Amino acid sequence: MGQALCERYYNDSIYGDTLKEKYLRINYEDMCEDPAKNIKQAYTHIGQKPPQRVFDWFSEHTNAASISAAEDKMGLNRDSKLTAVRWRQELGQEYICAIERGCRPLFDYMGYEFACESF
Repeated sequence: MGQALCERYYNDSIYGDTLKEKYLRINYEDMCEDPAKNIKQAYTHIGQKPPQRVFDWFSEHTNAASISAAEDKMGLNRDSKLTAVRWRQELGQEYICAIERGCRPLFDYMGYEFACESF
């Protein structure tokens, strides 16, 4: 299932890039790292000024004290900078390498760094 999901994202990314100015890709990790920058970029792309309420919402929901909100598994408040890379910190090396193997075309295309030296 995971490999199929990566293949779908890979194909969607390639297709999106053919749309040129009609499409703007924002990586999840980039949005987590700097929401304000990416909000501005998205709104600029559509020729609009971002409303303050959008910045406020992202600030409220991406700067929580907990990385996983353990007491509220379905909650929206997270420390997004930590959540974006959490899988690489909490999964065992064997699982990380399996994900990287299954998602290699997508990771290569998106310019992601690999944790596993060899496959």
